[in-house]
Amino acid sequence: MAIPTESLRQSWITEIIREREWFAAYVLPARLFPMGSTFSRFLRGIPAPGSLVEQSILRGVLVDLCLQWGDAAHRACHSNDRSTAACAFKPGVVAAEAWSDRGKAEKTVLTHWAARFMRGLERRHHVCYARSVQEYLDASFARPHVLQQLAGQWHTSPRRLQREFKALTGMRIQDYLSRRRVEAACALLTGTDHKVETVAHSVGWSSRKNLNRALARHRGQTPGAIRASAIRRPI
Repeated sequence: MAIPTESLRQSWITEIIREREWFAAYVLPARLFPMGSTFSRFLRGIPAPGSLVEQSILRGVLVDLCLQWGDAAHRACHSNDRSTAACAFKPGVVAAEAWSDRGKAEKTVLTHWAARFMRGLERRHHVCYARSVQEYLDASFARPHVLQQLAGQWHTSPRRLQREFKALTGMRIQDYLSRRRVEAACALLTGTDHKVETVAHSVGWSSRKNLNRALARHRGQTPGAIRASAIRRPI
């Protein structure tokens, strides 16, 4: 049976609110967050409207989310310099331009808005983007990362992402990941009795051999030497 054009399902509005709150809570910390997998998950979770009333409500909810998320992400880029008002990038304008087209489905407009917003933000806030990637890698260094996939998450090119990241940290992304893994490995080697193979897997390397190579390159030591130096260190 077709849903009346003026009907509003309680279960539908509950689901819309839940998905909206999930996305807002997950993506609105005081830093940029990669849009890729999170945004795809959000798109899949949005229930389709079954009436004109539900369609209007969905549009309003998504417009509000774009405005709120866009403003928060932009302010996060200026958290250190307090120059948000003077910035040429205007999140509200991007949202208004995207949602002015009423001929496209809500999910299509939302997808176009996200791509335009992230590209515009990236063009004018290079350091912010690089810092966001750095924070993301600090929290997930033990997972495998591919430059092309990272660039896709931030809606930029691999070459540009690598350039901006090196300008901020002085290192290429893979070198930065290797250093973070070495730091974590040394902490485990000196603070636990885990097998070296276990330590290697815990920090993101596929084998003990790869860990040994990284330790030799960054510290000039073997796992055994690092553990021995910790034992000899006075309390």
